[in-house]
Amino acid sequence: MKRQLDENEMREIRSRKRRSDAGGNHKQYKHDGVKVGQYDLQGRLEKEYDSLVDAAENNKVGATYQGIYACCKKAIRKHANKVWRWDRDASTDTLSNCI
Repeated sequence: MKRQLDENEMREIRSRKRRSDAGGNHKQYKHDGVKVGQYDLQGRLEKEYDSLVDAAENNKVGATYQGIYACCKKAIRKHANKVWRWDRDASTDTLSNCI
């Protein structure tokens, strides 16, 4: 049989919900303000996206958010046979060195 929650338990649940809505310690940064460039393996710019989320949702090569993010962080060299770089890195980075 279910018991009814008292006022203190309800207050705790509501405060937990507010913390989770605000992000708390597990808030994901979506990189909305930074453009992402999609390059071929020779280093030629193919397409530029307004954000990481935009790149993940609108690319035609099947690249995922996690893969693009890892490539932009330079944890991996390429994803979905493309090189992905933040717009700020593209001007200072020679892409031929990254392949």
